[in-house]
Amino acid sequence: MSADPDPSPRRSARLSLSSGRGIDLSSLRISRSHTPRTTARSTKKAKQDGKGEKADGKEREDDMEQYWKKKQEERKEQHTKKLLANPIQSLVECASAGPSRWEDFQFLLQQDLDLDEMYEDQSALMAACKWNNQPAMEALVRAGADVNLQNSAGLTALMYAVGTKQSNMPLVSFLLDHSGADPTLTTRSGYSAIQVAFESGHPLVASKLVKALARPTQPPITTTTKERRIEMKLRVEEAKKRREQQQNAGANDEERKEMAT
Repeated sequence: MSADPDPSPRRSARLSLSSGRGIDLSSLRISRSHTPRTTARSTKKAKQDGKGEKADGKEREDDMEQYWKKKQEERKEQHTKKLLANPIQSLVECASAGPSRWEDFQFLLQQDLDLDEMYEDQSALMAACKWNNQPAMEALVRAGADVNLQNSAGLTALMYAVGTKQSNMPLVSFLLDHSGADPTLTTRSGYSAIQVAFESGHPLVASKLVKALARPTQPPITTTTKERRIEMKLRVEEAKKRREQQQNAGANDEERKEMAT
């Protein structure tokens, strides 16, 4: 028996039709009753579902916003506690850091702190002069910090200012012309600010110090600075008294609780 010379689909279809076994095309027709219809009820439900999803999404966003807001408040509170745990240390570190911790510095400056108290043998003013932080230096001077305060080695804020690698001429000028810094003070080893400036490689700064020595009298501290210094000391004493009273009140409360139990 020879092979079919035309095995194509058309040939197969003709054979099936000629044999009476035709394909029922009615089963392939899509009935109108089976076509999907979009009714008003289903559209309304879809809209309601969409609104519900949007509302749920907004609630989730509000919850997340409140969560992060609460976290930020907690972090801020913890940061404030850390600053006030050792405020003098924090003040010296902020004065050394510069603009990166300016907000912390301003916050600490508003507290009742003794600005002449030292941390690691440095006051906040010395630290600001050492690290060329002129805004902090000016703020401390205006708040009443002692410009001519000396540490255990006899160093002053002026000596820290002239002993840096960079020439801090604006800072030195402010200390000499507006703050009453005394260039005649010497360290325990007998070094003056002029010698420190020469050894640090700042001849122009040393020249300005020499001119300051040639003045008939040193520029006095302004009355405003004196008043602020006195006011600062009074605030510090009042703050210490308040802290002592609070500690005593807390101790008395604990004793009463123990007596009650």
